[in-house]
Amino acid sequence: FVSGDRNLTVAGMERDWPEGRGIFHNDKKTFLIWVNEEDQLRIISMQMGGDVRGVFERLAKGIKAVGDSVKKESGKDFCLDAKYGYIHSCPTNLGTGMRASVHEQWYQRRVSSGINAEYMGLIQEYHGISSTAVHTSDMDFNKIQGNIVDGAPVHSTRIRVGRSIDGFGLSPGITKEQRIGVEKLMANAVQTFSGELAGKYYPLAGMEESVRQQLVDDHFLFVSGDRNLTVAGMERDWPEGRGIFHNDKKTFLIWVNEEDQLRIISMENGGNVKGVFERLCNGIKMVGDSVKKESGKDFCLDKKYGYVHSCPTNLGTGMRASVH
Repeated sequence: FVSGDRNLTVAGMERDWPEGRGIFHNDKKTFLIWVNEEDQLRIISMQMGGDVRGVFERLAKGIKAVGDSVKKESGKDFCLDAKYGYIHSCPTNLGTGMRASVHEQWYQRRVSSGINAEYMGLIQEYHGISSTAVHTSDMDFNKIQGNIVDGAPVHSTRIRVGRSIDGFGLSPGITKEQRIGVEKLMANAVQTFSGELAGKYYPLAGMEESVRQQLVDDHFLFVSGDRNLTVAGMERDWPEGRGIFHNDKKTFLIWVNEEDQLRIISMENGGNVKGVFERLCNGIKMVGDSVKKESGKDFCLDKKYGYVHSCPTNLGTGMRASVH
């Protein structure tokens, strides 16, 4: 973890950086502890693949080992309230303080022939795939049979994808004119959305304070100041050419020209994963159809490498799903 998060800085959480901070990880790099990042402790379990039970088992054992060690070392316990659960720096993390996510493993297509074999080798190593792997995806929401069990402590469910539009540069190298072109295209395209997905587009440039505050209160607004995006050149000409669309029910969002040209997001309170995924699939199709009708352009898609994004960690479908 690094300094530079605007929210943490404003909240006073980055004072005296980097003193008193550190990271622990086990030998297999599947169990981590961040010390004095946003919270005093962030206890993390992760691994390649989809063994959710194994990851959770390691997490549960790790939490116990950390608690027992702290108790033995200092006689102190974790801050736990009988009514509100475990106490964190941010009230959105109360209760168990748990967040779970899956990250689809895939890799960046070669946008041009200039990407060499060594670079592709690094991508293959990161995602644990072979050089002969081929992108596949199935966005048929009717095939989802299971769901989060009733009574599970899930406050909300969120699934998102990234998309790039042919003919415009990716965020690290996009020109100012191209970025404005993407925004203009999307500002027109979203006006054709209908039904559940109908809503309004809000440009960041010239945004009224009342609108900005409402988007902040809704936890929709993305902001400048991310150190990784800044170093990669993705925050040039801020806030020009950027904006947010959301539907009337605030369950479907599009971020325009944040890290990717488009971040398409479906979310709602509760654990209805199938419903959230269905809305996402319908939304992706509506965005793609509207962009095609407005400009004649398609999403950047390679038969072998999948959908193209600014960051190689978001390849293939570019999908991430999380529960809070």
